[in-house]
Amino acid sequence: MLQSTDIEYLIILDEERIPLRESVTLGRHLDNDLVLAGEDVLDYHLRIELGQRGPNAIPLGDSTLRLNERDLADEKVGLVPGDRLHVGQQTLEVEIARRHEPDAQDWQLNGPGGGAVHPLNDTLSVGRAEDNALQLQNDHVSRHHARLFQHLGAVFVQDFGSSNGTFVNGQRIIGGCRLLHGDEVSFDISTPYGHAECAGRIVWTSKVGAFYIWGVEFTRLPDNPEDPIHQLIESSF
Repeated sequence: MLQSTDIEYLIILDEERIPLRESVTLGRHLDNDLVLAGEDVLDYHLRIELGQRGPNAIPLGDSTLRLNERDLADEKVGLVPGDRLHVGQQTLEVEIARRHEPDAQDWQLNGPGGGAVHPLNDTLSVGRAEDNALQLQNDHVSRHHARLFQHLGAVFVQDFGSSNGTFVNGQRIIGGCRLLHGDEVSFDISTPYGHAECAGRIVWTSKVGAFYIWGVEFTRLPDNPEDPIHQLIESSF
């Protein structure tokens, strides 16, 4: 299984920073890689597998997990920096550390063909509610659907348990994962000219002052020439 070479994933437990290997088991039994005490912890409670896009928590047996104060179903969930995984009465926090400086320092959101450039904050919340940085006025989008954020020069996407899901390269994600160069991220987009639908992929990143801006190449545009996305591309917005 491919793993990231530029960052190291860590689990923080009782202020101890524990590096994650390719596969780690957690539970009450002494045979686990990480032993957790407590009557509400099973002998073999969960496994954390590390891949190119980050760690995945996989419940074992009849174990129950909570992630960021939310109960999880019995399926694997992707973890991102800042996640708090509750196992019994104990809390594990996910973090990363840099092995070397990131290749890209700058973030920018571009329209295709040298079009509009949009500076963004380092965290972009997505959803139907007005308090999101990117408001998507679509009934299929949850009020607080997901967020994209950068941490130590890496970019992540995290779904907030939305009803209709968040997709990376056409695959639905549960929890969160790291985004890589060339990934396709699809959104229904609310533009100054109305609602539009398209897909794009991250192609480069940049930092300008206190802002992070992301370079995105649109990979799918609607056929309808009246769609608001075409107005956005042709504008100086």
